[in-house]
Amino acid sequence: MTDEYIHICVDAQGKYIRNLAPVRQKLFPSLIASFSSALKQRLIDTVWVAYGVPGQRPEFAEEKAAALGICGQRKAGDAVFVKGQEDAFDGAAGRASLLADYLLRIGKRRIIVTGMETTTCVPQSVVGALLRDAGGLYGFEIVVITDLLAQSGNANAVLDADPSWHARAARAKIESRTIGIKSLFASAVQGEDARAKVRYMTSAELLAELDKKPAPAARQTPVLSSKRQAFG
Repeated sequence: MTDEYIHICVDAQGKYIRNLAPVRQKLFPSLIASFSSALKQRLIDTVWVAYGVPGQRPEFAEEKAAALGICGQRKAGDAVFVKGQEDAFDGAAGRASLLADYLLRIGKRRIIVTGMETTTCVPQSVVGALLRDAGGLYGFEIVVITDLLAQSGNANAVLDADPSWHARAARAKIESRTIGIKSLFASAVQGEDARAKVRYMTSAELLAELDKKPAPAARQTPVLSSKRQAFG
């Protein structure tokens, strides 16, 4: 059901996008914006999480959107959260996870993740969501969109242009970090491995899955008795 989904885009803001290769500086924000629009058509909203100065109001920082360089990608009604650490669920200045509580309040537990950086903020945010759900309160399930991740820096330009590298790098980082919390999940959710809560898909694969309609129920063929029935 799409009403349980939310799209969280991590750190797709000007200060990081400007450090991508020139062709990716234009392409990546456009791809994110197109994906966000496609989700909006399916009634799935986007939460923009941006790195800011600790102490800024994390929830609904509308007035900070332009300064953080994400206003061109936002749609009306999209929430903006400011974080002070790599983890989008950590909040600014060591606050409790206002983002996780916000998702609980609006009834969103299926998290679609895109953004920057593939080897730091994205995997740390995924692990952060899992850590906060160790008791099963939120029921988070996460889909990482592997063709909508980016890694800044001139040294990473070749890797950043390769979607398969993002898929491998993000998965390796997430799985290596979730191994450390496996024992936490074992006691909290009846032995379920945290890694089982994360899937990796391309944007096209996810949209196709969202558009897939459930198969109609099979028609029951009535079983006729071999005896002739009398109708009164």
